[in-house]
Amino acid sequence: MVFRARIEDAKRLKEGSEGRISVMGTDIQKAVADRQRAEAAKRKSDEMLTKELALKKESESELRDAQRQLAADTERADAAARRIASLHKEGAQTTLGARDKDEIMKGMEEVQQLTSETDQLTLQLKRRNCALAP
Repeated sequence: MVFRARIEDAKRLKEGSEGRISVMGTDIQKAVADRQRAEAAKRKSDEMLTKELALKKESESELRDAQRQLAADTERADAAARRIASLHKEGAQTTLGARDKDEIMKGMEEVQQLTSETDQLTLQLKRRNCALAP
């Protein structure tokens, strides 16, 4: 009898322990799955951050290039205007034929178009840069 009571107590303890072990195993599996999901989310976040930083650097570079191009275009236009003014001071006469005038007008239209495109690119790059900035 004494042994039977001890045996039954041991069986109850064993069943209780096995139940707790089962619950802990389930908890561990859940914690592992949660950790794996968190690590995957962190990797994805890191990748997105890396891409955003690369895009920001690229847009900053494009903006600097567009600004340099705009400055160069402006400098060329100013130099041409100064040259024309100096030629007029020296007494140069403006006698152009219809063909020359057409060529000049076409060139001026191209310069205006390039200036407009440069301005648009600059604005787009500034917008991108502002959108990417934290």
